[in-house]
Amino acid sequence: EGEGRRGKSAVVLVTNALQYLSHPLVSRVVVLRDGAVAESGTYAKLSSDPNSALSGYLRVMAETGGGNYGGGGDSTVGDLGTDEEGAELEEEAEVMDGDSGGGSSSLGLPETPSVNSLSAMDDTDEPEVSKVCLPQKELEDRLACAAKEKTDTDGSPCRKRRTRAAAAAAAKVDENAGVLMTNEFKERSVGHVGLDVYLAYARAAGGVFVAFVIVFLFVAVEGVNVLSKWWLTYWSQHGVEGGNASQIKFLGVYAAINFGAVFASFGRLLFIVLCGLKASRKIFVQLLGVILEAPMSFFDTTPIGRIVNRFSKDMYTIDEQLVMTLRSYLATLTNVIMTMVVVSTITPWFTLCLVPILAFYAMQQNYFTATYRELKRLDSVSRSPIYALLGETLDGVSTIRAHDAQGALVSRAVSMLDAQQRAYFLTCAAQCWLAVRLELAGTLIVAFACLCAVAQHDARGGDETFAGLAGLSVSFALSVTQSLNWSVRMGSDLEANFVAAERIEQYCRVEGEGRRSTEADAGAEEEKWPARGAVRFRDVRMRYRPNLPLVLRGLDLDIPAGSKVGIVGRTGAGKSTLMVALLRIVELDEGVISIDGIDISTLGLKKLRSQIAVIPQDPVLFSGSVRTNLDPFDEYEDDRLYEVLTRVGLHGTSSMERSSSGISLASSASGGALATKSRSQCVKSLTDEVFEGGSNFSVGQRQLLVIARALLCGARIVIMDEATASVDADTDARIQGVMRTEFRDATCLTVAHRVNTIMDSDFILVMDDGRAAEFDAPGALMAAGGLFKELVDAWDREHERD
Repeated sequence: EGEGRRGKSAVVLVTNALQYLSHPLVSRVVVLRDGAVAESGTYAKLSSDPNSALSGYLRVMAETGGGNYGGGGDSTVGDLGTDEEGAELEEEAEVMDGDSGGGSSSLGLPETPSVNSLSAMDDTDEPEVSKVCLPQKELEDRLACAAKEKTDTDGSPCRKRRTRAAAAAAAKVDENAGVLMTNEFKERSVGHVGLDVYLAYARAAGGVFVAFVIVFLFVAVEGVNVLSKWWLTYWSQHGVEGGNASQIKFLGVYAAINFGAVFASFGRLLFIVLCGLKASRKIFVQLLGVILEAPMSFFDTTPIGRIVNRFSKDMYTIDEQLVMTLRSYLATLTNVIMTMVVVSTITPWFTLCLVPILAFYAMQQNYFTATYRELKRLDSVSRSPIYALLGETLDGVSTIRAHDAQGALVSRAVSMLDAQQRAYFLTCAAQCWLAVRLELAGTLIVAFACLCAVAQHDARGGDETFAGLAGLSVSFALSVTQSLNWSVRMGSDLEANFVAAERIEQYCRVEGEGRRSTEADAGAEEEKWPARGAVRFRDVRMRYRPNLPLVLRGLDLDIPAGSKVGIVGRTGAGKSTLMVALLRIVELDEGVISIDGIDISTLGLKKLRSQIAVIPQDPVLFSGSVRTNLDPFDEYEDDRLYEVLTRVGLHGTSSMERSSSGISLASSASGGALATKSRSQCVKSLTDEVFEGGSNFSVGQRQLLVIARALLCGARIVIMDEATASVDADTDARIQGVMRTEFRDATCLTVAHRVNTIMDSDFILVMDDGRAAEFDAPGALMAAGGLFKELVDAWDREHERD
């Protein structure tokens, strides 16, 4: 298939894996520096020139330990995988295959993985599809290797990114765990909103006493309004008997009643709004706290769109709509009750007609509310995929534009919007359906009120005082039609809006990770724990969720203080799970993990995690400034921050360049270009802006900032997920130098993707089936043979082929 397209397509490969440049299909190499073309030509020409930038890169890679550690053959050094995150590189080599005969595979649009879907998880057990086009032979070799379950991270071409690989593999074994992502349509609540939701909102607003105060205020305001109308009736009947003094008295009382009604209405509104704000704030803080402290299993099974939906639409409903709907409902309900009391008092016969009319109202409301409530739930649920798609689109907007896939994304968005608008349109139609029936019932109330007034007048034998009361009764009946209709609609809206509170209440019941602090923290603080950094695992058994099999199966291991340990193993062996257990991201089923003799399960999570530095493969930065990324809690002085930036080479002269043991980039064969470039991109001030995700920094700079953050806390234990897996050669050299010099006294645990990066470790840990299969110095393991030697030999064979 590739032969058929040869000569028709130009393939551009952006990579930091320089071993691919020597491939016979590569016709031209372009080296970029500072956004401009530094040099261009064939690989043979550029690599043979000792003064070329490409030659400098190749020499730097060789000097940083990229040779053959297995003892056989001359192998090209480099990362077997491509830049898996499509990250920005400081130095980019572009391979162009034009009409000169280079074959290629097509640059088809890769399937965009869904956020938090199983296919998007780092720990997927399926072979990862490369994001660049590889020669057909090499692609076949890689797929064959993956099919045979060869090594994945320690030198084989089956390298995959992962953080919880064993969890995904185990999920496929257990039928009950076959679907990690739950279906929100199936999980949504049905029927009436539970009483516990109303009580939870009442407690958040101030408790039952506050609820009684609110009800009392609404009754009082409506009572004052009834008193005002009754006073007008009384005035019309008795005001003609007195003179001007009598009129002034009636007017004064009427004015006082109305002023009282105004102040009572204002106080009622102010009180309920303040209570609503208090409830909203408390619910938001509770939701935020639960989400931040939720276990990782919650995020594994919950798409990000659902979480965003709770914090956006559902919180907006509680903040803006719920309070006003509750106010309108209570106001119209108390108005209807007062009106019915007045009309029934003046014309008792009206109560005979009132019962069937109210029964009709109740039937219509119950029928409408059941439908309206479910439509509101469907409306809320259908928003989550829209938010998820928006997040995915923002994350991959550059890839989408590069493949001209805007139309496909727009079509998906339109389809999701149509699905969401169906539910919204039906809510509007249901409201119209209710309005027609309520207007009919309201007309019957007015008609029966008039008939009962006439009949009551005849029964009283023409009582003259009854005329005014009858007029008051009819006027109330005329006004109650709208109030009663609005009360029914507001009652339905209120329950529908409480669906938002119900959805948030579901998340507020999520069980947290564990206690943030314990009594043992004080003792650890007094002992300045951890002073050494010795780690011990004793019969450790762990599974990710109760319905999944064990991932760690009786792990026993002693890691000496201050040692450098490289961790390797096949897919699902438990490499990353070991780190998960050490950080207590998932609690153990059995066994004990201790640091400097203290069982970490007795410590609070805050204390434990604050003493362990994590340097991930994919550096994480947040929008803000350099200071907020290094010291988000403002615990250190500026001098201390500048010090760690200098030590990692991002401010002033790096410690690596001063160290005799480090590699001097300034004296590299590239004529000092690499060192000049690194200095030109140093952090100038702690107030320098950091864009979202650190997009205004290169991958290497982001990784150095993360290392600086780890240095700042002075941790005695450092966990690294091979921090140099996605950077180019010179940045790799800088990072390796910083790690050797700045963390020389710390216990460093490195999960390795490439065996050459851990061959200088004090110990190598080979994980297999959740156990420590081998643990010794690299030389001893190579001499003894076994799993580690197999991994190194696989690395050698791959590089010999390249």
